[in-house]
Amino acid sequence: MTGRKKMMCMPVIGLLLILLVASTVGLQGCSKQPKPNASNSPKTGERMVRSKENPGLSFFGNKAVPIRITEGNFQKIIGWIDDDTIIYLTNLNNGSNLFSYDLGSGKSMLLFESQYPIVTVEVSPSRDKLLVHSSPSTYEGLLTILEVNGKELFSTKVESFELSFEWSAFDEDTVLVSAFTEEWDFTTYLLNIKNQKLSPADLPVPFAHWSSDDQLTYLEWNDSSPSLVAPLVKRGLTNGSPETIRPDVYHLDSFGKQMLAVSVDEKDQGNAVYNIFSEDFQVLATIKNPQLSSFSGWLVPYYDMMENGGSFIYLRPLYSGEADMYGDGFQLVRYDLKSKAQKKLFEGLENEPLSCSPGGTMCLYGNQLEKLLDLKAGEMVLLIE
Repeated sequence: MTGRKKMMCMPVIGLLLILLVASTVGLQGCSKQPKPNASNSPKTGERMVRSKENPGLSFFGNKAVPIRITEGNFQKIIGWIDDDTIIYLTNLNNGSNLFSYDLGSGKSMLLFESQYPIVTVEVSPSRDKLLVHSSPSTYEGLLTILEVNGKELFSTKVESFELSFEWSAFDEDTVLVSAFTEEWDFTTYLLNIKNQKLSPADLPVPFAHWSSDDQLTYLEWNDSSPSLVAPLVKRGLTNGSPETIRPDVYHLDSFGKQMLAVSVDEKDQGNAVYNIFSEDFQVLATIKNPQLSSFSGWLVPYYDMMENGGSFIYLRPLYSGEADMYGDGFQLVRYDLKSKAQKKLFEGLENEPLSCSPGGTMCLYGNQLEKLLDLKAGEMVLLIE
């Protein structure tokens, strides 16, 4: 999935609507996002975002020099390579360029020049490889695997109208690829980077997550009996019957070898329950939050995992209600998986994508990840000049 990581709306009528929603929002989030109401200010002692535009070199302790686009048009920031380096896309004529960018020095390096528009870029779990999805035509995708220094390892084409990806953290030579037609029929493939091969995979769903090197987890929606929740199941990649882990999940995601399953609080329907699992399905954390209902179920605000799985960071609404009517902003909260302590970092944010640095000191934020949040200083800067 793009961008990790992440917000999705839970569909009512199963797989077909999942695909329709995914196509509309690029697998990034719901089409309608609540906006904060500027008239609702925090209580005394609470911290709103302080914003600085065009900061000097001293801002963030010499760690955030804004990007100057000298050729082409800025498309979006993809994410982090390490705590100091991000990657971003620009559009030029009919193609796209992929750059790495050092936040401290302000230097860009061209990693990849594509003659076709780049749709998205996926960073491997260990952040040492990149999967570039470009589009030679409406019904064909070109997949190119790069090292993070830009060295091309190989490329292959796949017939598709849309594509989604899930990189295995257990075997980083393997990527699950789902290719969709314009009618939203799908075919799943296994991309083997080491062998430079794309092979069909027999899977019943297009969106699945790795729970071992030969096992996948997914939500088993029943198209003939619409429901707001579905069983969370695990299944062997090549054989075996699905085994139910939990019966009532409406959102599933993964970060490396950890998984997130979101369900409704049985004791209070106004709350969502976030369960974070280890690879062997042991519960590492349980977090309860107010939840917002959407046209198709419930909205899951954006979130990310930091510090090698040590901290979960997420946007939290102030209270439960309808997403379309909600306008009081979101808190940015960090949950420490070891101590179980929560810390509120910001007030008054909009529900926009997050991508946090591996060390957990900064987060990219915004619909193009064009803003940078300093989690210690409580300040935000625009990264694009």
